[in-house]
Amino acid sequence: MKKYIFLIFILLIGCTSSVETGEETVFINLKQVPTITQNKSVYVPVDSLEELNIDILRDLEKNKIYLSESEQYTSISNDRPYNWYIDQGDTGTHAGNNCGPSSVVMVSIWQDQDFKITPQEARGEFRSFGGWWYTDDIKDFFDKHSISYDVDDYDGSMELISTLEAGHIILLCIDTTYIEEKDETDSLIGKFYDYDGGHFLVVKGFTYLDGILYFEVYDSNCWGESYQDGSPKGKDRLYRADELDESIEVWWDYYFIIEDI
Repeated sequence: MKKYIFLIFILLIGCTSSVETGEETVFINLKQVPTITQNKSVYVPVDSLEELNIDILRDLEKNKIYLSESEQYTSISNDRPYNWYIDQGDTGTHAGNNCGPSSVVMVSIWQDQDFKITPQEARGEFRSFGGWWYTDDIKDFFDKHSISYDVDDYDGSMELISTLEAGHIILLCIDTTYIEEKDETDSLIGKFYDYDGGHFLVVKGFTYLDGILYFEVYDSNCWGESYQDGSPKGKDRLYRADELDESIEVWWDYYFIIEDI
């Protein structure tokens, strides 16, 4: 059963210090709190948050603070009632480099069930001669086909969680070197292939297992690999948040938000 998680995203630009008391305070947008009926903001002494069992995670380098309720875990999977997974191994001549076309078509079908462009056709529109797609190609594809999206700086796992909690999904460009390979027969955890390098994949949810945060992904680098029940291994794969975090930071520290419209 889904548990409520108290999760607030705060810019340090809204932080201040009380001259009289010396207490650190943070500027909190309370629109996510169910006891508040409209968007409001307040200043809250950081010390007082301890009484509410609130953890404070600081990332001063990126000028942001995250708050989350201690030991309150939840899971979200922003799926669709129809199939939208694509195995890039089935995408034609340039399949070996088609993680980009496969991923953009997946998220486009997620946003619009009637989206008809195939990864092969997407490849024909951009860099038809082969080779990697780049993030600018992704933007051009979305713009051409009127896919609703945004691009944001990557500021840690909590921001991805906030995006998923809002009902959206995420397209990442990562270095798979930092995702541990764990090809156990029917385990969902870790990558199931030995490729290390640049790669596009889709993040569609998150969960906690034994207190460890994992992101649920659609990874197109499947090539017919399947579980015993026949489902593709790249579908609903779980990548550890700390490993995914590093794989983003070292490669392309932004992310595409694919909006739920």
